[in-house]
Amino acid sequence: MSAILIIAIFVLFAASYAVIRSKRSKTTPATEDALPPREPRTLFGEGAPLDCRTGIKLAEYDLAREDARLLRERASSGDVSALHDAHALRDSALYGEALDALVAHAGDDAEQLRLVSSTVIRSDELRGSAALARKLLDAWRESPDGFSAFEVLRAAALSDDASTFERAMTEILDAHLGGRLKSPAARELRELFESEFWVLSSEARRTGAGFALKQKLAEVCRLLSGRARRDSPATEEAERTEASS
Repeated sequence: MSAILIIAIFVLFAASYAVIRSKRSKTTPATEDALPPREPRTLFGEGAPLDCRTGIKLAEYDLAREDARLLRERASSGDVSALHDAHALRDSALYGEALDALVAHAGDDAEQLRLVSSTVIRSDELRGSAALARKLLDAWRESPDGFSAFEVLRAAALSDDASTFERAMTEILDAHLGGRLKSPAARELRELFESEFWVLSSEARRTGAGFALKQKLAEVCRLLSGRARRDSPATEEAERTEASS
């Protein structure tokens, strides 16, 4: 009796399993067909399908690369307007390449160098480079009358390199102390150093070289303040009188 019961239960279980399998095999393909097809992943976008959008992305990339190549060629030929175009693209690497190309093109041509430096100095947006500042400093050293101390120091400040600024400041100070710099006077030179220091980017001022520059600037300003008082004792006496009053 128990054997017959066990056999009946086994047969019932087998029949139920067969029914479930048959239903699953019928519904699974339909369920899979109902699911939306997956869009393939592409190189230029998360889940973007391989349609015309990929072609647009590639076309934009090729166009940008061609524009960059033409911009570099313009800079290499001395076209200073390439700087403004590079700045408009918000590509710092490309801007640096264009500026370096312009400096290299200028070479020993003082007029071309003046064109590049004045384009940068007179702009409210463009920044310089250490290469441009060094080139301008070399030209000024050979011919102090060719460029002003302001131009040299402003180019150094716009380089956003504290070491370059300190070098320019030191050479200008040496020229002043040696009598080779007719203007500006000691007081004006001190004010120039102080004001141009703040043209450096905040990142440059926070570096180790920037900290060393601050100490050097403080020493230079004390030195120039002493010379300014010796050069104009009447002014010093007037300042003391005003302070006491």
